[in-house]
Amino acid sequence: MGNPSTSLYDLNSALQVKPEVAKAFIILLSGSPQLTIKVGESDKADVSLPLLPSTSNPAESDADLDCAAQQLLKQKVCISDPYLAFAALTDGNVLDACFGGADKAETRSAKQVLRAASEVSESVAEEAIQAYIRCFRMIVGYNEAKKSIWLSFPFCWRQRDVKNRAAHGMKLAFRDLIEQLKSST
Repeated sequence: MGNPSTSLYDLNSALQVKPEVAKAFIILLSGSPQLTIKVGESDKADVSLPLLPSTSNPAESDADLDCAAQQLLKQKVCISDPYLAFAALTDGNVLDACFGGADKAETRSAKQVLRAASEVSESVAEEAIQAYIRCFRMIVGYNEAKKSIWLSFPFCWRQRDVKNRAAHGMKLAFRDLIEQLKSST
């Protein structure tokens, strides 16, 4: 199998993805322009697209996470076609955007790790889809927060805070997937 410590995204490259492109990838992965999450056995609820933790403080445990971060980790978006979504990750260009290009060794490595791990455990594919949907929702939230700081003062401090919140959110978005990859080796 591949190396489970392989990076699943490059923060700077991922944050350079245009919000329109991130929204298109969310639609591709979920199969719908409207995000729906499971709330119970049969109940569903619509959720907003942008997502960004309210703090950039890293948490030592789930008990230390802020409410938005806990919500992020628990939300499972309904996927209309998981096979298509996983193929978009491993054989399409979705991961390419998270690394800044298809020809990068990191992109190829991440795709290989996901393919190999999904052969060991089917739940890896499902968690990978959820993690990348959270990633792209984070990119949309990051861009919306960035737009709102242009009118505020001090600009530099707020811009750094928004990027730190996005970095924290990305770590949270991939946390469960990374754990599954480690256990599948």
